[in-house]
Amino acid sequence: MMHGISAAPVPALGLPFADAVNLVCMQKNSFPCVLYAVGWRESIREYGLAAATRTSDNNDGGHGIWQLTSSYPPNWQDPQANCAFAIDHFIIPALDFWFNRMGQTDVALIKCIAAEFNAGRSGAMGGFTLGNVDQNTTHGNYGHDVVTQYNRLLAHMPPTPDEE
Repeated sequence: MMHGISAAPVPALGLPFADAVNLVCMQKNSFPCVLYAVGWRESIREYGLAAATRTSDNNDGGHGIWQLTSSYPPNWQDPQANCAFAIDHFIIPALDFWFNRMGQTDVALIKCIAAEFNAGRSGAMGGFTLGNVDQNTTHGNYGHDVVTQYNRLLAHMPPTPDEE
């Protein structure tokens, strides 16, 4: 547990890419259920095993499970490489900012990290300053949905097939 976020592994529920997420998160001392919840929201929910080799359908340049857009590793189709890159370049910087500069913890921190992952820091900050960090995210519920999936995973339940 760090900053109120569990480091428990993604439970053994036969979920696509769970082993890769657990391995990389263990190596990087990160949060498997948070990473999986973001990957679920980005592409696993819709594409299952095909998520690893997906590029975005909406011309935003998204690559792989975490639909990395502004930058991505050359081997982005490798689930472990995609996960490691998402952690290093997006999740950890967001965690550092929202915890150290904005004082967020627990599920509020997860929601902020997820909102930044989806809408960028300026989009997340814009919503945050107006009282709803999700305001500028996809469908206005990205962070909320990631928190829902994170909590389901911690309860050893599979993520939901639809946005919550």
